[in-house]
Amino acid sequence: MLTPSATAALCRAALLPLTGVLVGALVACGGADKAADDGPCATAATTDASARPIPLAPPAVELISSGTAPHQALRAAPDRTAAHRARITSTTTVLTRLADTGGDDSISREDQSVTAEITERRNCTDDTDVALRFDALSATDPRLSADLAKDNGSRGGLTLGDSGAPVSLRLWPRDGAPTTARAIVENTVATALQNIVALPSEPVGTGASWRITRTLLGATTLHQTVTATLRRRAGDLIDLDISVDETPTGAEYTVPGTGKTLRIARYTALGHGTARFDLRRALPIGGSIDVHGARELVGDDATRPLVQQTRYQLQWSR
Repeated sequence: MLTPSATAALCRAALLPLTGVLVGALVACGGADKAADDGPCATAATTDASARPIPLAPPAVELISSGTAPHQALRAAPDRTAAHRARITSTTTVLTRLADTGGDDSISREDQSVTAEITERRNCTDDTDVALRFDALSATDPRLSADLAKDNGSRGGLTLGDSGAPVSLRLWPRDGAPTTARAIVENTVATALQNIVALPSEPVGTGASWRITRTLLGATTLHQTVTATLRRRAGDLIDLDISVDETPTGAEYTVPGTGKTLRIARYTALGHGTARFDLRRALPIGGSIDVHGARELVGDDATRPLVQQTRYQLQWSR
């Protein structure tokens, strides 16, 4: 059966974003404040030895249709003339029901929303390196919001892959930032980055579509499939329609922090959204994704399954 501690751990874990959950030792990079580098482009690399890189699931991109002519590559030279800002809001909602043999099921609901403003600066000479700064960190939970505020001004870095999507993240939390804040920032940012649409290398036109697949590691390993369609292009600005489908690759679910393994009886995660890119920038400038999911997990007592309905919403803006 599911013990109270395991059930509580599951509820806490479910508040991590549904897609791309990073389970394990969070707080990847240790506490010394990263020196400021606030020019229009970053003069120093973010790949120094003080940061253990957080690997992000590498995307595989398969072109389905090249769309209508004219066809152009979805690439542009990085803009190094100024820093650029992006704002992300990540909202997770979880409804948990634990069946009781007496017919009196235990039902709980948890909601969590986190917002961060991200300033990105391309490296002055390396197209794959992006320096980050995190500000205006907040949450709907007042205590968590107070913890997050202590990490305002913290620094990070990205490595971009051939498809333009991030493949590695580095974070330098501020000295004194609570562990809870560091963990939430890492999960929120890493999950958002693993939902960025990778772009095909082939030239495409309006109506083009492509498929992006990733393997997401966490409490259970997920196979993520994203289908993107190019709705509009105006110079370096592109608008995409996207759909998301995630399925587990196995039947085991490890409850974070307990080592207890449950069996996945049912699992679904489907979503839709949009994305707006300025091809000169590393991060999206607009768009949103809304993923609805459900999972039924079974422990030693098959008559008392734990059922969770989940919703993960991510919004990008400037």
